[in-house]
Amino acid sequence: MVQTHGCSIEDLAAGMCPGSLVDSERRKRIFSALIERSRASGDSPTVMVDTDRGELALVAVTAIDWPGLASICLGELHYHGWNLDFVEGFAVAEGDTRRGFVLAGIRDSDSARRRKFARDAQKIQGLLEKLAEGRADTLSLLARSSERLEIYEQVRTQLQKLAPGPLPESVTGASGELVLFISSRSDEYLRERRPEDLAQMVLTNIELVEGVRSRGTPQMRLRNIRTTREHLTGINIAAYERDISFQDCLSALSFAWPGSTVRHQRRYTTPDGIISIRIEMTSSTGLAADREELRRIEETLQKLLVKNEIERLKRIHRYGGREHYARALIPLLLRECESTRLPQVYIAPETISTFQAELKLLMVFSAPGIEAHDERVLKLVGSIDKLEGMTVVSFKSPTGYGERWVDIIDITVQRSVYPEMEDAYGQIKRRIEEILGRFRDFDMGMRLNDAKQLREVRALLEDLPDSVITDFYYRLEDFLRASAPVEELAQHIRLAFETMNGALREGRDSAGPVVSVVRNGETESATIFCCVMPEHAHTFQDFLDTVKEYRVTASLIDWSGLNAVLLRVSEQGAALPEEAVARVAANLQSLCRSGHKP
Repeated sequence: MVQTHGCSIEDLAAGMCPGSLVDSERRKRIFSALIERSRASGDSPTVMVDTDRGELALVAVTAIDWPGLASICLGELHYHGWNLDFVEGFAVAEGDTRRGFVLAGIRDSDSARRRKFARDAQKIQGLLEKLAEGRADTLSLLARSSERLEIYEQVRTQLQKLAPGPLPESVTGASGELVLFISSRSDEYLRERRPEDLAQMVLTNIELVEGVRSRGTPQMRLRNIRTTREHLTGINIAAYERDISFQDCLSALSFAWPGSTVRHQRRYTTPDGIISIRIEMTSSTGLAADREELRRIEETLQKLLVKNEIERLKRIHRYGGREHYARALIPLLLRECESTRLPQVYIAPETISTFQAELKLLMVFSAPGIEAHDERVLKLVGSIDKLEGMTVVSFKSPTGYGERWVDIIDITVQRSVYPEMEDAYGQIKRRIEEILGRFRDFDMGMRLNDAKQLREVRALLEDLPDSVITDFYYRLEDFLRASAPVEELAQHIRLAFETMNGALREGRDSAGPVVSVVRNGETESATIFCCVMPEHAHTFQDFLDTVKEYRVTASLIDWSGLNAVLLRVSEQGAALPEEAVARVAANLQSLCRSGHKP
């Protein structure tokens, strides 16, 4: 706020200033003009801007008085970023009515700022006139905002008690977790829950999301709460969005807790691809889950998360195993290494058992020659091999692409030393950074890219259900998602959805093959074949055998009891000619049509 000239804190405390910043002549001119305009318009709300004299730029408002007139008008000015130096509000009787007046402004020697204030004030003039009408809906919104602010402060106080230290800006800032939490819940939801429970929800969500970032594995927490109307079981789940389906979670909960009802559900995805899910449920008798039911819910969700990881490994196996899968990523890693000038690192589990895990480390980095390359790799292998609980079991001869080198290293990890696999990843990454310097975790890069691309795909498929888009997107093969344009990814999703939805509508459990051509501008770059069939009707290899002479990227999408196989087929970087399309479609016919009417 600009300091009032000639008025010190001491003078203010003594009642000697500031007096009125608006001289009587200017005040008379403003109010007489304001009243005249209001009467001429039938006593409708009237706004007037006055910036013609001195350093003080003013906005004046008059309307038939109602509670909140001043708050609404001043709030709008604050919303547009103006820190007001002068505010005056009063009401005057006029016959049987009371007329309210608001006078506000800024005092600034900068003429440019005064002109900007005038422009902004003129822009919001029409809005202020509407807000100043004092309608019941406006008053209701004003009351709601005050109630939300009160709840916000109560939850913030409780959150401060629960948190181990001062609340960071990411929690209490203008776009912090707490503001987003309060603003995204309904009035009833906030009103019916204790501030302590709301604060615990915010803290739980923060802890689970951070747990996913630090450990790389899904996190879950269950807690019973009591509202003013009912007893509920609250379930929080956080995981990388590619690792979990919201619809699968709801189905699993329905199975684990028969007769239960979902009373509230909410989910959001962070910029780095972590989905946070909050579900609140109650039993058929209106009670929260008992100890046995809580155990069954947790056990079922854990099985779901393990199942999702197994399915992910199965998809990798369809490509001939992790090494084949990793090799399919090599062109992407080479491209990223060239564009970012950073080493690219991809670490993934081949197998994980109770006693040990087998990891595959794929690296692409630059070195001026084979000797410089070998020196770094041998140093890295020795450094990892010296770690307690880790053994390098093999590393392949490098493949050179100019000054860029590709290395694949197999590592065995003892689970007794590393019960949390993310700790093993962390140790390996620290050794890589010590020897190669700053590098890019390609798996993390893919997650960030997925989150960005998924937003773009949703914008292209606005007519499709959001949950369908998300689930289908993450069932497309990883390196297809990493390399294909978003328009093509949207094409895959739409083709699968429309083919499966058409079959379900007609009461069939099979359809296809349906053919679609991928176009990049004027170029036809690939042909997509889509087959729909019952789950487990054929092995994945049956489909790959029909197109084995071509370059193929294959995806398997399961939805509503059906499987959709998507084969992206190309020959020398182009779509298949018509004769080849007809031949492949004929070979796929028996595989696609193997289902039957239920």
